Amino acid sequence: GFKKSFYSKVVNITCYLINLLPYIVIQYKILEEI
Repeated sequence: GFKKSFYSKVVNITCYLINLLPYIVIQYKILEEI
């Protein structure tokens, strides 16, 4: 029910953030160099 769909949503968001992390790190390093 609700609990399972909430859990799968959290997993999806977590995977999404993990996929974004390298991009965010690269952007942050570029900003630091300016």
